[in-house]
Amino acid sequence: MEIEIQGQTTNFPIPGSSKSHKQEIRSLFLNFALLLLMVLGLALRVWNLPSQSVWYDEWISVSHTGDPDVATCIRTQKPANWNMVPVYYALQYFWANAVGDSIVTVRLLSVLFSVLTIPLLYLAGRTLFGRRAGLIAALCFTLSGVHIYQGQEIRNYALTMLFSAASLYTFALLLRHPSRSGWILHCSANVLLIWTHLFGCFLLVAQGVFLLFARRLRKPTIAWFIANGLLALPSLLWIRTIKGATPDISPPAPWQLVNNAIADCWSGMLHYPISLDWPGLHVENLPPRWTKPFMDTYVYADNLLLIFFLLCVAYLGFRLGRQGPPDRSGHQPTPSLEGFWLLLSCWLVPPIVLYTLAWIWRPDCFSPKYTTYSSLSLYLLAGGAVACIPKALWRNVAAAVLLALFVHRTVLTVTENQRTDWQSATRYVREQAGNDDVVLAIGDVQSPVCQYHLRETPLSVRSPRTYNDLCLQTEAILGQQKTLWLLSIVFHNDIIDPWERYLCLRRIAFDKRIYWSAQLPMLILYRIGPNSGHMPVAAELAAAFRRNAAEDYDDTRKAVVEARTLLTTGQAVRAREILRTAFERTPWDSEAFGLYLTVLEQDPNTSGEIPEVLRHAIAYLTKDGMPPLPSKDRKAIDLGAVLLDAYDRAVGWHIWNGKDWDAALELVRIELAYAPDHAPAHANAGQAYMHKRDRARAIESYQRAIALDPKQSAACYAPLARLFVLEGDFSRAAETARTGLRHCPSEPVLVPLLIESLARMGDREGALSTFQSAVVQPNVAEAAYDALASSLSADPAHRDMLFDATRLFMKKYPDHPGALARFGDALTARGDSLQAAEAYARAVELDPEHFGWCFLRAAENLASAKAWTRLASLCRKGLKTTPDSAPLNGFLIQSLAMQDKTGEAVKALEAALRTGQAGLAAYDSLIGILSGNRYDADTLINASRLVIEHFPKNAKAYRELGNALRAKGDRGGALSALRTSVELDPGDSPWTYGALASLLLEDGDAQAALDTAAQGLGLLPGDPFLLQTKGLAHRALRQYHEAVAALRQCVEQNTAASVYWDLALAQTAAHDNTGAIESANRAFGGDAGLAAHYRALFDAVVANPDPMRAEKERARLRAGNISIPPELSAYNTRGAKPADP
Repeated sequence: MEIEIQGQTTNFPIPGSSKSHKQEIRSLFLNFALLLLMVLGLALRVWNLPSQSVWYDEWISVSHTGDPDVATCIRTQKPANWNMVPVYYALQYFWANAVGDSIVTVRLLSVLFSVLTIPLLYLAGRTLFGRRAGLIAALCFTLSGVHIYQGQEIRNYALTMLFSAASLYTFALLLRHPSRSGWILHCSANVLLIWTHLFGCFLLVAQGVFLLFARRLRKPTIAWFIANGLLALPSLLWIRTIKGATPDISPPAPWQLVNNAIADCWSGMLHYPISLDWPGLHVENLPPRWTKPFMDTYVYADNLLLIFFLLCVAYLGFRLGRQGPPDRSGHQPTPSLEGFWLLLSCWLVPPIVLYTLAWIWRPDCFSPKYTTYSSLSLYLLAGGAVACIPKALWRNVAAAVLLALFVHRTVLTVTENQRTDWQSATRYVREQAGNDDVVLAIGDVQSPVCQYHLRETPLSVRSPRTYNDLCLQTEAILGQQKTLWLLSIVFHNDIIDPWERYLCLRRIAFDKRIYWSAQLPMLILYRIGPNSGHMPVAAELAAAFRRNAAEDYDDTRKAVVEARTLLTTGQAVRAREILRTAFERTPWDSEAFGLYLTVLEQDPNTSGEIPEVLRHAIAYLTKDGMPPLPSKDRKAIDLGAVLLDAYDRAVGWHIWNGKDWDAALELVRIELAYAPDHAPAHANAGQAYMHKRDRARAIESYQRAIALDPKQSAACYAPLARLFVLEGDFSRAAETARTGLRHCPSEPVLVPLLIESLARMGDREGALSTFQSAVVQPNVAEAAYDALASSLSADPAHRDMLFDATRLFMKKYPDHPGALARFGDALTARGDSLQAAEAYARAVELDPEHFGWCFLRAAENLASAKAWTRLASLCRKGLKTTPDSAPLNGFLIQSLAMQDKTGEAVKALEAALRTGQAGLAAYDSLIGILSGNRYDADTLINASRLVIEHFPKNAKAYRELGNALRAKGDRGGALSALRTSVELDPGDSPWTYGALASLLLEDGDAQAALDTAAQGLGLLPGDPFLLQTKGLAHRALRQYHEAVAALRQCVEQNTAASVYWDLALAQTAAHDNTGAIESANRAFGGDAGLAAHYRALFDAVVANPDPMRAEKERARLRAGNISIPPELSAYNTRGAKPADP
C-alpha cells in the first residue's frame, strides 16, 4: 500500500501483495534478521539462568509443582496469590511434571514463551507499519531488560506477553482484512490472555476504547464487544472468589504511572542507586568493574530512552496526521492512522486503568509488572516512527540510537544478578554452618524462601516478627553457645538497624555480608559465633540496652534535628541544652556527640567544657575495662569509631588549645594501646613531636600514620615533606609530596612543596612538569607558581622555562600582578618589547603599591620598541605618582622628541628641572636624541639655557650650548659657552676641547687652537679628532713637520679620506713628495669627489710637475668655485721651496 505523507510516498506492504525480485531478496533478509533476533533473544534469556535464585513470588509457584494434580496445585496456591488465573499455572504444572521440576527447567518454559513473542510482535508491526517497523519493535523486545527478566521468571508474565502480542496482531489483521478465521484467532488470544493474567483484560479495555472512538457503534464494533464480553464473563466468576485482606499501604503517586507505562526507561524501577562502590561493607557478587561506566550513566541512558520513545510517538502521530483530514463522507480513516490510535490506546489505557483501581480498590494491585504488556504497543509505535523517516540516513541514525540505548540496558541486565541472591547466601550458610546452628530470616515472606533454599540441609529457619523478639532470640541462642545466622532483605531496616545497634552496645561481634542484586532487594547475611564476646546480663539490663538502641536512639535523632533547626534560627543556648540531654542519654551517638562539641567550641564561655565531655565519652565507652573492638566493617553504630574519635578530639584539644604536648602524647599512648594501627593517633603524635622540635620522632610518627592509612592520613604528607626539607633531604621531600598528591590531589600545600623540593635538588624540568599539572587547580596554582618562579628566576639559563611557565599561568590567571611582572621580564629577555611593556603596565595597574617599579620596565621596553606615543602616555601616568623619577622624565622627553614634539619636550624638561636632579637625566636624554639625525640646534639652545638657569655651573649644558650656537653661526657665543664649560669642569668632557679647538682654528687663532687641542690630548691621548685639529693648527702655523707627525698619529686611529688628504698637503709643504703621493692616493681612493676635484691638480703640481697643466687645473677649480689648498696654489713643490700659505 502506498500512502502520501508530506508530498512523499511511503510504502506500507500488505501481506500477500506481489513483490519484485528485489523485494523478495529484501524480504528474505528481513526474515533472516527475525530469525537472528529469536536466537539472540533465546541466548539473552538463558544466559546465567542457573544462578537465578527463587524469590517469594516464584516460590509460591514452584512449591506446588509436586501436588497430586493440577486442580490441587491451583487451589492450594491461590490464597497466597490473590490475582492468579489458571492458564499459566496449569501449563507450568504439566511442564514441570513432564520435563522436570528443577528451577532451570521450569524457567525454560517462560524462556520459550518470551522467545515466541518476538515473531508475533514482528508480525503485528509488519501488519500496521511494514516489515521494518516490525523488526525494530521485535529488536526492542529482544533487548529489553524488563522482558529478559520476565522471560526468566517462574510466573505468568512471559505468557502474558505472548498472548498480548497475539491479541495485537490478530486485532490489526481484523482492522485490515476482517475474516472468520481472524475473529476466531483474536477471540482465542483474548480469552487466553484474560485467563493467563487477571489484569490482561485491560488490553481488551484499550481495544474497546479505540473502537468506540475510531469506528463508532458500527456492526463490527458491536460484534467485537458482544463476543469479547461473553468470553470474559467466566473470568468475572473467578474474580468473585478472590480473597485476602488488602495491605495497609499508600496508593501510588502520580509519577509511578509513568513508571508503569514505560517500565523500560524509568530508573524508579530500582530500589536503590546501583553502584560498585560500597565502602566499609563486604558485598558479594558485584558486577565486573568494566560495567562501571554503564552504571554511572544508567539514569541518563534511561531518561534518554524515555525522551526517545516520547519523540517517536509524537513524530509518528504528526507524520500520519499529515495525511489529511478524515473523509467527511463517512468513510473510515486510513489504516495506518488507525494503527497509531490503536497502539496509543493499548499503551496508555492499561496503566491508567490499573492506577485508578489502585486508588478505588486495592493499592497493592499497582505494579509495573502487571501491565508490562503495554510496552509492546510502545515498541510498535517506536518501530513505526523510525520506519516512517523518509531519508535512509536519518532512519539509520534513529535505529542506531535506539539500539545503543537498549544495548546499554542489556549490558547491565546480563552482567548483574537481577534477583535477590538467595543461592549464594544459603550456599555460604551450608558451607559454614553446623547442624546445631540456628538460622533466622526476617519476615513471613522471606522465611519460606530461605527454608526452600536450605531444603537439602538439616537447618530449620525461624522468623522473628519484631525487634524485641529478635533481640530475645539472639540472647537465647548465644546463651546456648550456638552460632546464629540471620538473613534479611535490605528493606527491614526497622528491625535490622536497631538490632545492629543493640549488638554494638552489648559488645557482641558479628560478621556482615551483603549479596548484590539489581531489580529485587539485596540480601544481608549476619553471622554471630560463640566467640563473639557475648556475656549474659540481667533481663533488666538487656531491656535497657534494647531501649537505648531503639527508643533512646530515635529520641536522640529527633533532638539532633531540633537542635539543627534551632541553630539556624540563632537559638544556640536552647540547642546546646537539647544536645546535652541527648549526649547524656546516648553518649555513643556520633552525630549528637560531634554536634554537641561543635556547639561548645563556638561559644568561648562553654569551650572549657569540652575536655570534660571528652572524658565522659571515653569513660562510658571503656566502662568495665571493656572497650569496643574497632571494626573495619560499617555498622549501624561503631562504638570503636566513636571511642577513637573521642580520643582524637581530646588529643587535638591538648595540642591546639591547651598547648600541652606532653599530655597529648600521653593520651596518644593510651589510644595506641587500644588501637595500635589507628593512623590518626600516629598523625597526632607527629604533630605533638613537631611542636616539641623533635624532628626524628615526628618523621617516624607521620611515616607510621601514612603506612597504616595513606588516604586517611592525607594531612600528614605536607608536614612530613616540610620536615624533610628542613632536614635538607630534598629527594625524600619530593617523593613524600608526590605520594601525597596521589592520595590527595587537591591538597594545596603539597604542590609548592614538591616544586620547591625538585628545584632545590636541581630537577627543574620536573618542577616545571609538576607546575603544568597544578596550574589548573585554583587553590594551589598561585603558590605553585611562586615556588617555581623563585627557583627559575635565580638562573638566567632557565629564562625560557620561566617564560613558558608564566605564560601557562597567565592563561588561567590573567590578572595576577606578580605573574604579569615576571611575564614582562621573560618577554623582555625574549625581545618582545611591546608585549613586555603591556604586561608591566597591567601589573602596575593592578597593584601600584607593590609594582610601581614596573613603570620603568614598561618604559624601557616601549623605548626599545620605538612605540613613542604609548611611551609618552605611560610616562605621564607614572609621573603622576612619582614626579621626581629621573628615568621616567627622561623617557617622556625622549618619546616627545622622537615624535618631533620638541616644544612639548622642552616643557617636559622644564617641569623635570623643577623636581631637581631628575631634570638633568631628562636633559641627557634630550641631548642623546638631538645630537644625531634629529639634530635641532634651536631646541638644544633652549634646553641648555633652561639647564643653565636651574644649574648655572653645569659644564655639560655650556658645552651643548656652545655646540648649538656654533651650528647656528654664533661663533662668539659658541666660544664663550665652550670656554665656560672648560673652565667650570676641565675634566667633565674631554671632547669639549676638540669642539673649542676647531672653532678657534676656524676663527684664525691657530695658536689658541693648538694649545686647546694639546690640553684635550692630555685628557684623551690619541683622540683622532684632537690629533687632526692639532695637525691643522700646525699647518696653519706653517709647522709642517709637526703637522705631519700629528696627522700620522691621527690616521692610525682614523683612516678617513679627509685625514689622508690633510696629511698629503702637510707632506707636500714639508717636501715629502713620496709620502704626499702615497697619502693622496689613499685619500683619492677613499673619496671619489675629492679625487674628481684635486687629483689632476695634485698630479700636475706634485706627482708629475707641469706648470701649464697645473695652471689650467687651478683655472677649472676657480671657475667651479672650488677652493684651492694653499700647498697647491703657487708653484710646483718638486725641488722648490714650500709655498706661501
